[in-house]
Amino acid sequence: MAQPYAPQEFDFSELAGIGADAGIVESVLEVPVMRDLHAFDPEVLELKMVPDTVQELVIRLDGGYAITVTHSEDMQRLQPGQRVRVTLTTTGPLIAPQ
Repeated sequence: MAQPYAPQEFDFSELAGIGADAGIVESVLEVPVMRDLHAFDPEVLELKMVPDTVQELVIRLDGGYAITVTHSEDMQRLQPGQRVRVTLTTTGPLIAPQ
């Protein structure tokens, strides 16, 4: 039997079952982008003075679940307490302000 593609902590399939697509941002942290040293990625070899970062969001969905997602810094900056809409895509959840 094949192993699942992604670990359970990255499985957002429960969102489709509960129908919760909106929520409130509980916290926002700026975290460094994790890079795979063994993958062919030229940026791994560059020493940057300021590392690339993403926002790590904890979102409390209206259905009661809490999810943690990363949100690119080049997208709109979100604040704790802000209402957001969570839309599932083939590449993961898409977060947009309401």
